Amino acid sequence: METGNNWNLCRDRHYQLSNRFAWSWKLATLGVSVVLMYLGFLNARDMVGEKLFLSPEEWESTIKTHSESVVDNTCWNLWLNISGTPLLPLIRASELQF
Repeated sequence: METGNNWNLCRDRHYQLSNRFAWSWKLATLGVSVVLMYLGFLNARDMVGEKLFLSPEEWESTIKTHSESVVDNTCWNLWLNISGTPLLPLIRASELQF
């Protein structure tokens, strides 16, 4: 793949991650620039029973750990050139006050 390192997109495990990257890649090959963002919400106390992320670094570490056997983790926050079209996979976090 574009990064020169191993990718293991698979429909049978990490389906959502694989699906989002596959569709982003496909759009880029069709000439559509893509920004693929994995957005985590910090201190989302309304998500009862779910893991609470307290910092952007914790969210980023979680995503990279989850994706390490699927995507090349050097791709995050890096412009990829897919057949001349940019694809930018991002990891971001935000805290919303309700």
